[in-house]
Amino acid sequence: MPDPRPTSSADRQAALAFLRRDPFGNAALIAHLLHTRPLDLAVTHGPDGAITGVLLIEPLLESAGSNHLVRLDAIDVAVLPALLARLDQEKQVRLEAHRPWAREYFFRATGWRSTGVSLYTFGLHPSVPLPSPDPGLVRLTNQHVGALGTHPLGWAPSTLRTYLREGRRAVAIERDGQLVARAVTGLPTAQTEEITSVYTAPALRGQGLGKAIAAALAADIRTWGRIPLYVTTADNEASQRVARGLGFRLLTTAHVYEREARN
Repeated sequence: MPDPRPTSSADRQAALAFLRRDPFGNAALIAHLLHTRPLDLAVTHGPDGAITGVLLIEPLLESAGSNHLVRLDAIDVAVLPALLARLDQEKQVRLEAHRPWAREYFFRATGWRSTGVSLYTFGLHPSVPLPSPDPGLVRLTNQHVGALGTHPLGWAPSTLRTYLREGRRAVAIERDGQLVARAVTGLPTAQTEEITSVYTAPALRGQGLGKAIAAALAADIRTWGRIPLYVTTADNEASQRVARGLGFRLLTTAHVYEREARN
């Protein structure tokens, strides 16, 4: 994996200022720019020197099938060619675009294809009430790492250990001494924080545990003065029911595209 290209502090701050014009639509870009070290950050400018677009390149695991993950935002479709010129043509790329006008561009652009995957981002307004905490709610700590090997939560012990080391907050629901549902916060911005990795033991699905665990994290996120976000795929209707059942409303839809490496 190549080392990240050097990016000046001024570039990062300028990119953040541009992205914060839409703190909800750009929540993923802002969070990753704040908390991770991207492989590359590209910023385009207009004739007057004002920023017109931001492109963030991140590494992907080999299992994802692509070399790099790209997220971007721009003032309009005319900026996209200049932003995309920054991409390494020898790398396979997966790109998320959440602006409606980007769909037509990538539909027609040579070399790009839709993966058929769409990501829904939901937000919870501060005025929406949340249910009372589940009596079996547990805040996960390093003391629970070893127990994950015996609980059907779909996390390896190393996964929880990594989340806690990153400062994320993980919660679970306990029934009869067993952890049966879990979720963890994502990377925060000043305004937002995502509820991620919501999971319920298969044998206990349909009992409202997913809704209960998501509500617990939403309440926790609110105590930090942030808006809870919930991201899921367009084909995951069960996950969408959890979000909508708690009063989350759809904010953005991101479509995912891929470009093969060019020899």
